[in-house]
Amino acid sequence: MKRSLPPAFVAVLLLAGCQSGRPKTGSAVPAGPDPLRPYVGDVRVLRAKADEKSVTVGAKQRLSGECDMAVRVRGAGFQKGGALFTLETIGRPAVGGREPRCRSIQPTVQLLFAGLSPAASDLRTRVDSVLMTPEAYLVSKGVAFDHATAETPKEIASPDVLARAPEALLGRKVKTWPRLLLSVSPYVRAPSGRIRQESEVEFDAVVGTDGRVHDPLLKTTLSQAHQDVVLSALSRWRYEPARTADAPVAARISSRLNLRLY
Repeated sequence: MKRSLPPAFVAVLLLAGCQSGRPKTGSAVPAGPDPLRPYVGDVRVLRAKADEKSVTVGAKQRLSGECDMAVRVRGAGFQKGGALFTLETIGRPAVGGREPRCRSIQPTVQLLFAGLSPAASDLRTRVDSVLMTPEAYLVSKGVAFDHATAETPKEIASPDVLARAPEALLGRKVKTWPRLLLSVSPYVRAPSGRIRQESEVEFDAVVGTDGRVHDPLLKTTLSQAHQDVVLSALSRWRYEPARTADAPVAARISSRLNLRLY
């Protein structure tokens, strides 16, 4: 024999079901795309203030200072005071072989864009003027760079006469080989903070027709952590591509950089 539920209990169940189907009072409205997300993980050049632990940039403020550093954006988000970026120092950039002057090296930098909101029409302009792409950084130094990103090249010229026949043949047609425009010397923080050391790292790579480093191969033995920093730095090197009489061509290079422990 089936037993019926008490009317009061049925009413409670119905009320609970109705309430569970309703949105909770005060629940957050689903947010749109985060305009800061594309910056996270990217390596940029922090202008002027990279030797300070904390930097605040006003809406119309023009930063002054000499210390530029390549940094990785570890985090970015909006808070009450604006947009806060957490930056990790990767290395020191050099244009034409000239490095900026810094009073100290900061492992991390907190960068606040005061008053910046997700809906700000000048969000990208403000951020990109302080956290520059390699191309924008070159332009700020008076060096034009207009090579669009391209895939890893298939046809490659080599200066080595003992290279594979197609590469050596194309190499004989090259009039000018890649010319370095922007380099980044990688920095690694020593756990103790007391080590001051500089070591030379040799590498082979291909400079594409886009002036970027492709397929870098480190010839110096390094720990995985140090390899990661070096490769991050190399990803921001920029060259004027090699050229034949007719057009730019991809070319193999052998080079070196300085890895600095601080």
